Amino acid sequence: MDSLRDRDYTYPRDLNEYENNISGGGMNFKNFIDMELLPKLKRDFSVDDKKITILGHSLGGYFVLFYLLNSMESGYSNIQNFIAASPSLDYNNKSIFNLEKRLSTTAKDLKAKLYVSIGSLERDSSVHENVFIEFRNQIKSPSYSRISTNFVEYSNFEYIDAAMPGFMKGLIFIFEN
Repeated sequence: MDSLRDRDYTYPRDLNEYENNISGGGMNFKNFIDMELLPKLKRDFSVDDKKITILGHSLGGYFVLFYLLNSMESGYSNIQNFIAASPSLDYNNKSIFNLEKRLSTTAKDLKAKLYVSIGSLERDSSVHENVFIEFRNQIKSPSYSRISTNFVEYSNFEYIDAAMPGFMKGLIFIFEN
């Protein structure tokens, strides 16, 4: 199971991690969602395009952010609602930051809602210390004027404990009027 999340939720391939040697399939997973999964769901069920939401925790949270930023790069997204709980912002030497920096001058302004959460105790480690605040500051730039954002830090929550409140409160943020 872990190998599938390493493969499907990451992009680009992490050449620095010997244990993550199958990483980098995030673009394939995004294409699967866009070209196969969502069209099938729309064919088989009554789907409100404005309510489609993608959410993930850890590397899944990283993938949510990758999906959003990659969609901004292309100027089109099948999904408008994004929830990332404890995203692995440090993956591959913070490659998500490089993607965002590249986009900050060229991004197409897509309308979206983004909820990102983290447990405060996650930031106690040297790996995660300021990466959440750094990413929040980057994504709140004027380049993304049509993205409604909410960045939340849950006090005294560990990495795994922050997942469920992040999902629940993220859904409230997405669907509140």
